Amino acid sequence: MADIKQLAPQTGRRLKEDSTTANVADLTENMDTNLTALLAKIIAAPSTEAKQDDIITALGLLGTEAKLEAVRALLAGTLTTQLTGSYEQLLTLANAVAITDTATHVYDLVTHGGLTMAEIRQYKNFKISFYNTHNQNATVGVYQANPAFSASTYAISGGLLYTEADVMIATAGRLVLQPLAGGTGVDSKIKVIPALASIFSNLYITVSYAVAPTSGAVTIKIEMN
Repeated sequence: MADIKQLAPQTGRRLKEDSTTANVADLTENMDTNLTALLAKIIAAPSTEAKQDDIITALGLLGTEAKLEAVRALLAGTLTTQLTGSYEQLLTLANAVAITDTATHVYDLVTHGGLTMAEIRQYKNFKISFYNTHNQNATVGVYQANPAFSASTYAISGGLLYTEADVMIATAGRLVLQPLAGGTGVDSKIKVIPALASIFSNLYITVSYAVAPTSGAVTIKIEMN
């Protein structure tokens, strides 16, 4: 008797359990169903509903190598998110902005950072860094609601997380607002704000000068994870 392995030449056909052969196309008939069931098991909670819709769409278009690669890419991205359980992001909200007035300037994660509120809610730790070269001291504030009205109104309503007058010293360089405290001898320009270890739909950073600067600029960066 011939070896059973010799009964199926390498011509795009494969052995069935009963030693007969079947075309590969026959074996892919239920590929969509099988892959959908597999994804349901390994992705219990996709990172976003949109990501789930993308995967379902890709599954419905299986049939070419390009489509299979699309599914692999989507699956790899989702699995990475699920396995790591965290995201990291560094945004620049203001890049060397020269302020020459005494108005309150507002920078936020949606308008200036380009994120959606849903994306912002994926993070739970925020560190804000200011780089000041203006020739005047600045007052900074951090809000979880748009400070379009007076700061006192938002302080009462729960929008204000932090504010301090003249905290950003003229030409002094960096000021950092972070949720965790440093150790012995920590720089005085590292301010601890425990509220920054939380979940937000947006954060608003304000900068204002009691005396209008005549030189310099300010840069604001925010790190999130």
